[in-house]
Amino acid sequence: MKYIYSFIIVLTLCIHNNSFAQNKKIDSLKAQLNKLTAKDTNQMHILIELGRLYSKQDAQVSADYAKKAEILAKELKHEKGEASSLQILGVLADQKANYKEAIGYMSKSLELNRKLKSDKGISACLNNLGIYYFKIGDYTEALKCHTESVVIKEKMGDEDGIISSNINIGTIYDQQKDYKKAKEYYEKALQISEKNEDYIDRKATVLFNLAVIYNEEGDMKKYLEYNQKALDIRIEIQDEMQIPSSYRALGEAYTAMKDYTKAQKYLDDALKMSQKIEDRLTESVAYSSMGDLYHEKNEYQKAIEYHQKGYALAKEIGAKHVMLDAAKDLKENYIKLADYTKANEWGIIFTGHQKEIFSEDKQKEFSRLEGKLDLERKLAKEQREKEVQAEKEAKEQQRKNNLQYSAILIALVSIFLIVVLFARKTMRTSTVENIVFFILLIFFEFILVFLDPFISVYTNGFPIFTLLANVAVAIAFMPIHRMLEKTLKKKLTKEKYEARLGIDIE
Repeated sequence: MKYIYSFIIVLTLCIHNNSFAQNKKIDSLKAQLNKLTAKDTNQMHILIELGRLYSKQDAQVSADYAKKAEILAKELKHEKGEASSLQILGVLADQKANYKEAIGYMSKSLELNRKLKSDKGISACLNNLGIYYFKIGDYTEALKCHTESVVIKEKMGDEDGIISSNINIGTIYDQQKDYKKAKEYYEKALQISEKNEDYIDRKATVLFNLAVIYNEEGDMKKYLEYNQKALDIRIEIQDEMQIPSSYRALGEAYTAMKDYTKAQKYLDDALKMSQKIEDRLTESVAYSSMGDLYHEKNEYQKAIEYHQKGYALAKEIGAKHVMLDAAKDLKENYIKLADYTKANEWGIIFTGHQKEIFSEDKQKEFSRLEGKLDLERKLAKEQREKEVQAEKEAKEQQRKNNLQYSAILIALVSIFLIVVLFARKTMRTSTVENIVFFILLIFFEFILVFLDPFISVYTNGFPIFTLLANVAVAIAFMPIHRMLEKTLKKKLTKEKYEARLGIDIE
């Protein structure tokens, strides 16, 4: 049975905007592109964005834009633009199940992002590479990529990326038949995805994958329920790339429940839609799922035809896990037909795939990576918690600073009002001058205290640079000081003499 493949993974660069808004954005970008004549970064960015937007509508148009962007980025020596273009080309190659090509593009993008020290770019490339290695049955390499990717995402506090990584790591354990661990990762992803509507596509994927675990536990009711929930979400958000997988999974569910009419309908729809969007991986699994349906109906020759189609397509795209399962099913169907020669041939092929995928060396390496993943995630989580705590402390300090600034300002205003309203009629001229000096001195200190955090950003706390910056502020304040001093003295002394002598002073 193909229940084990009920987790075709959502790619990092998926876009789920409604088609109207997306088309409007495409039209706007095309209009901007037509106005540009010079080969510059503006043109490059528009080409990249068009490549991304078209990746879910028209793969060929998307590839054309991405290749133009890559060529322009190389001409401009813009490594970030080149990395983004290569990433789009990698995703497009994956959609066509050209996994070696996808790995090639994504590896080049990863290399550039490492050079640029872009954590976001590195983690995205590693996540995609992990998916591609998984699809060709290299689970050890897939776990390596996801291990490094999720640690970066934990440090960044990237919730969407953490959900994606938990799903992807869960699928690896699922394939290793460690369903307990797979379920743990899926439930972590579900917990985060349910907090925010922006993660609804991830939620659908988690529900889809949890359905597999419930099937392995023999809970057919939940298996059907979770698959249906996943399909409902995918239809709602118009996720055409994932709907065929949900149709196939429901077809498998109804096959297990012996409702062959519904099973046939869902599997037919899965095949038609996957062929339409050129999702060759889902198509290859759907062929084998159809083979399972005919096996259950005791139509073994028909089952063999579908399993052979699934195996041939899986071999063409390099999906070893599908080849492994199809070889096992072909062996079982030939046994049912009492064709033991063919059954033996497929048995040998199955054993060969099994050794290749689950070799002893690979299992040892996989176990080693498990320990590394747990340790690194723990350290990343601790580092992130420290950073969050530091941010809280910084905000609290800023709040205290704001209170201090407010207190100083209130004090300045209060002193000024007291002087103007109560003391101005009886004060000596020298006293007025001293008060004016005192007010302006506090005002200057207030300006320095207020500007200190901003000055520190540019001076990095070096005393000499801080001193020079303060001197610059003092020089800038001098004209203001003279003007305020003149105004205050004139105001205070004028009103004092007016009160005493009853004369006007110009």
